[in-house]
Amino acid sequence: RMRETGETVPNQLKKPTQKPTFKWIAFLFMGVAEVTVWIKGEKHLRIANLNDNLIKIIRLLGRDCEKYYGLEG
Repeated sequence: RMRETGETVPNQLKKPTQKPTFKWIAFLFMGVAEVTVWIKGEKHLRIANLNDNLIKIIRLLGRDCEKYYGLEG
């Protein structure tokens, strides 16, 4: 999908690439967490530690992935 759109993400050396390894993408997502917060008795789920590069990757992966991470809309 990166080749189709012309998008890139930084590799381990911070240089743009259209062919990141799965291992690198998985590493980038290591700090992402689902957080549950209770406010006035209501349960709210949020995703923490997303940055611009991760959001770009999620959007490139498609609507199902966007929905999972709460980015649809």
